[in-house]
Amino acid sequence: MFLKITLFILIAMPLCAQDLIDFHIQDQFKQVHVTSDYAGEVVIVIGSDKNGCDYDKLWAAELSQKLGDSARVLPVAHMKGVPFFLKGFIRGKFPKQPENWILMDWGGKFNKVYSFEPGLANILVFDRQGKQIFKAAAGELDQGIVSELILIINNSTCVDKNL
Repeated sequence: MFLKITLFILIAMPLCAQDLIDFHIQDQFKQVHVTSDYAGEVVIVIGSDKNGCDYDKLWAAELSQKLGDSARVLPVAHMKGVPFFLKGFIRGKFPKQPENWILMDWGGKFNKVYSFEPGLANILVFDRQGKQIFKAAAGELDQGIVSELILIINNSTCVDKNL
């Protein structure tokens, strides 16, 4: 019998004053996305390395469905370390539907700035002014945490909490 473990880590938030980084990154379709595309909106960055990508999909789908137009989900694939000659091949492994775009962070900028936890979905929320108000690393979905995250987004206050 398999034991299912849900992992969710809330990280202490001295980072709350951190801004959404200035980025200029392509998705798997080579469409460029820039920070200014998200100005004035609540942004949820959901990113991971290869081992956390299945969790990213779960969290992104759930939060997109629950929040609708009240927040923009920004999916990020941490791709630093992939040899340049494999980039095209790797890009081809990502979803083929344009509505399922994912930022291809070849330089590892998001990971470097926000210290992504390996193997997990890293969830960062930025308020309408671009200030970080939430950071977590999560495995499987937890509806209690989803509800708490929605409340935080709706209240747009900084979370300083460890579970």
